[in-house]
Amino acid sequence: MKIKETKITKMSISEVSMLSTITVFLEPNGDNAGKITFECGGVTGSAYFGSTGIEFRKFIAQVSADYLTGKTHTGDHYEVDYDAINQATGQQFSHECELLEYSELLEAVYGLDWCMDLPQIETREYVQCYQICEAIIEGVKKSQINS
Repeated sequence: MKIKETKITKMSISEVSMLSTITVFLEPNGDNAGKITFECGGVTGSAYFGSTGIEFRKFIAQVSADYLTGKTHTGDHYEVDYDAINQATGQQFSHECELLEYSELLEAVYGLDWCMDLPQIETREYVQCYQICEAIIEGVKKSQINS
């Protein structure tokens, strides 16, 4: 049996506008690799990076929030934008099933393939994860300066 102990860094990031305290675990794994795990107000995310090219903590400080969110967010990125559809059609839709009853109207507004061309917005969950990832990146940058 082989046992390997690793150093895990736990960070708490607080006083971020519109967010609860973020708990972040950074687990470097050997040569320029590692895992990040976070939790904030019930939103969780985790990702493993097998080859970062630089020390793991520096890597996290340098990535974009888009990239980190894409790696850690597991839900849908986009959903149907009913407000935009309502504005374009003059109708009041709130669910996909309602759209089928007005397929001729939607075809006139969005074309023959209207069900594939409906306006989309980012999901609330994706936006929350993005805000958390922005705060994590900023927190890791600040912790590097202070250490």
